[in-house]
Amino acid sequence: MSIQHLYRTALVAAVLCASGVTSAQAALVGTYEGNDCSGVFGQGFSNCSYNGSPVIAKFDVNGQGTGGSWTINSALFPTVTGNEWTFGFGSTGSWTYTPGAGDPLITFYVAKGGNGFNLFSNDGDVNSGDWFTPLNNGGNRAGLSHITFYDTGRPSTQVPEPVSLALLGLGLLGVGAVRRRTKP
Repeated sequence: MSIQHLYRTALVAAVLCASGVTSAQAALVGTYEGNDCSGVFGQGFSNCSYNGSPVIAKFDVNGQGTGGSWTINSALFPTVTGNEWTFGFGSTGSWTYTPGAGDPLITFYVAKGGNGFNLFSNDGDVNSGDWFTPLNNGGNRAGLSHITFYDTGRPSTQVPEPVSLALLGLGLLGVGAVRRRTKP
């Protein structure tokens, strides 16, 4: 592989990182018995947190699994309304998050169903995710009760990470080196 190819690869990676495009995917952290905000991660919605990440909002699904209602931690996240999310419903499904100015990043989320819930790590890198509920006693996926979103309190308008800045610098150095080499 040529040095010119390496520089171009570093430049593409730096531009993608600086623009917020990442390939991170949500991962299942674990399956828990009980209810996330009724004892497992704290007692009561406003006291609910996981690994230092406070609860942002909880969407309770209605009996038909087609809609529901929001509970929002407006004391910590006053800009969140619930309109930032769209869902695909079922015992498995997906969500999309379009944060507004000052809205938090999503670090973890929970899919509650039956007597337990699944906790997923989102790392705050992507604004969408898939979920599946725990298995019930019959070995089938439990119906979705609610989805809860957690954050570390960072606003969505982040300063680039040091790694992203380093990649951007490396890419710019590569562009300079290629330009110097191709001048007559």
